[in-house]
Amino acid sequence: MSASIYGTEPASVPAPSLHVKQGASLQLLIAVTNDDGTVFNFTGVTVTAQVKDRLTLTLIATLTVVVTGIAGQLSVLQATDTWEPGTYVCDFKFVQGAVVLKSQSFGIIVDPAVTV
Repeated sequence: MSASIYGTEPASVPAPSLHVKQGASLQLLIAVTNDDGTVFNFTGVTVTAQVKDRLTLTLIATLTVVVTGIAGQLSVLQATDTWEPGTYVCDFKFVQGAVVLKSQSFGIIVDPAVTV
């Protein structure tokens, strides 16, 4: 299983990494495929995701993950009003019965807002 998430790749955080301005909405549209390239089937699968501080692994947010209804797609829309500027890590967890899969970790860099 793989999730396509694109962004820049600073050496200090897991690649790929995404930038978001503090207070802006974090919006992700994720395409998930099986290892053979076929579309991942979410039937009976629970998907969760958390954002944690890169250094302390303190929980910053539990993301609301939505199966979009389009085969193999997930979406996330998350407010970042309470997130401090900094570097965070995230991954997705897929559970179906006793089977647990996790995506590659990726970085989320929260930049300070200039216009408030």
